Amino acid sequence: MVTLGIAKDITAETKLKNLLPQTQFFGADPANISQIYTKIGQHFQFGVSAKTGLKSTRIYANNGIMETRVKNVNFVEFIDEYVQRKLVHFLWIDIEGGEFEIFEMLYRNGDIDTNHIDICQINFEIHQGVMEESLKKQEPEKFANFLQKLVADGRYVILKASNIRHRNFLRIFLVNVENAECRRLFID
Repeated sequence: MVTLGIAKDITAETKLKNLLPQTQFFGADPANISQIYTKIGQHFQFGVSAKTGLKSTRIYANNGIMETRVKNVNFVEFIDEYVQRKLVHFLWIDIEGGEFEIFEMLYRNGDIDTNHIDICQINFEIHQGVMEESLKKQEPEKFANFLQKLVADGRYVILKASNIRHRNFLRIFLVNVENAECRRLFID
């Protein structure tokens, strides 16, 4: 189980850990939440995005969300060097706008594919209105194009999509129907 963006709430992860106690948990979040996440798994105190380096990122602080520059690690590098798995059963992404950078990596022949990483289930939140001011109008179109291309690739199917209006985000749940191990574990 890989969680990108944890904040201070691990309720869902704890329920999953109780349901599937053999599951190993790897979480990345630039906030200092090790005391919370290490109850269920390993916490890495940095962001995960498309590029390694310092990046302006929205993180949860004591009094809400704040923008700050934090260390980020490339997603493929994170999986290869920290998680050290080529098959990820669960990937949860809630990175306050940074999810847009990871989209292209999920396409067929994208960075995840070319590095032979398979992800069985992806649950991500798409936060609206978080892109740079000059790009905000492109957000809905960019998201629609991402979903169309991802579904056309044929690897993932959308099992559920929810609009969480009171919190201004969409939650999308995808399953990998191409990988035989993913199908065996979660579909058959």
